[in-house]
Amino acid sequence: MYETLVQAKLLRLNTTQTQALHTKAIAVRKAELIKLQASATPHEARHYADVLQNFDLALTQGNEQFRLANSIKTLAVQALFAQWHKNNININTLFNQ
Repeated sequence: MYETLVQAKLLRLNTTQTQALHTKAIAVRKAELIKLQASATPHEARHYADVLQNFDLALTQGNEQFRLANSIKTLAVQALFAQWHKNNININTLFNQ
């Protein structure tokens, strides 16, 4: 969805917006890990605690980097749709032009 909206030039993010989405995505992921840690078995809780403790390192590699990129795109699309809804823009007419 994100790529389609960017290609259609319906979604354009500046540096400030991208940074805000990046920060929000990190906060959402940390909250998710804390929630998972609280409801996990002891072994899983240790895993989530390790991920949280080394979160900055985890962001530069592997799963967390991929998850963060997808989260940023999801948040961007959600924000765009929320703005369209707020402004009463009919989404169907945007793609039929």
